[in-house]
Amino acid sequence: GHDVVALVRDAANAHALTDAGLILREGNLDDAASLQKAAADADAVINAADSDHAVGVASLLDAVANTGKTFIHTSGISVTADHAKGSGGGIVRDESVAFQPIPERAGRYAVDQAVRAAAARGCRPIVICCPLVYGPPPWPGRESVQLPTLVADARKHGAARYIGAGEARWTHSHIDNIAEAYALALAKGTAGALYYPETAEQSWGELAAKIGRSVGLSTCSITLEEGVAAWGPRALWTYCSNARTRGVRIREGLGWHPRVDDIETDLRRLASMAA
Repeated sequence: GHDVVALVRDAANAHALTDAGLILREGNLDDAASLQKAAADADAVINAADSDHAVGVASLLDAVANTGKTFIHTSGISVTADHAKGSGGGIVRDESVAFQPIPERAGRYAVDQAVRAAAARGCRPIVICCPLVYGPPPWPGRESVQLPTLVADARKHGAARYIGAGEARWTHSHIDNIAEAYALALAKGTAGALYYPETAEQSWGELAAKIGRSVGLSTCSITLEEGVAAWGPRALWTYCSNARTRGVRIREGLGWHPRVDDIETDLRRLASMAA
């Protein structure tokens, strides 16, 4: 029921957003004035553009300070990742469990902490730390990262690949569940809160097996070096790490409960697109 204004760099090339029901306004994370003017005109602000853009986030926090407005910041559970290199284990964390991030995720963690600390500045800041997100996007061309990458990689190499033992585990959730988490946080989230929306978890090896079934290919293990060569540095804190979160506070405090849990259906969708 809300009117949603989307900041875009070039409104002329963002017709898909208009078709999805969004109101377009030109803005840029590197342009503090555009961010602050847009925030001033809005009842609440959600950063769903860039989890790591510290300067843009700082500008938005300045804009909502002393206004009582809600600012929801999108983060991701790679901040909780370890250097498992494909091995299992890992610490299971709910929102109350403190941790220190690995060096590669320290910048994102610092942004998250700055957002939460802004509760002392007269606004209602909230961090939603998303897991692996899957499901069809609301407009074409805006797929999530991990699953499309792995399905395309399987097609390219003739096997669904995983790093090392493939035992490291990540939590995941469908995009519809994630959208519901944002709606609830907007309505009744606690200032300074961290929320972990999640549905279930699985190992990267288990996920590779599901990808393999969806595209009709076998699975195979690759080295960490091969993974980094294929997927870039993020392989270190994504495709071979443990990031095992549990959304206790979001369930108990917001009444959020995931309604969709069907990752294999989405894998079949992605496989059909790649065929």
